[in-house]
Amino acid sequence: MGGLWQKATPSFDRALTEELEWRLVEFTGTGDAMLPATDLAGQPHVTYLRYHGWRLGVPLEEFLAATVEHYGIEGLEGWMP
Repeated sequence: MGGLWQKATPSFDRALTEELEWRLVEFTGTGDAMLPATDLAGQPHVTYLRYHGWRLGVPLEEFLAATVEHYGIEGLEGWMP
């Protein structure tokens, strides 16, 4: 936008965010649109630990490797058929 890169993350729909009392990701076009750090009650919700740069498409292999590194193979249970 305006020649500048902006970070954006997918959001959940409004009904789900209201039901779970999460904050909605808001895109203003003037800054990053990331998941908020706290929920509506001010409790921790999301923490971004590291920026991995932008990707074209979903880096599935990188995501799976990072999941196993941080959570062990158990972190993938339920993801794999």
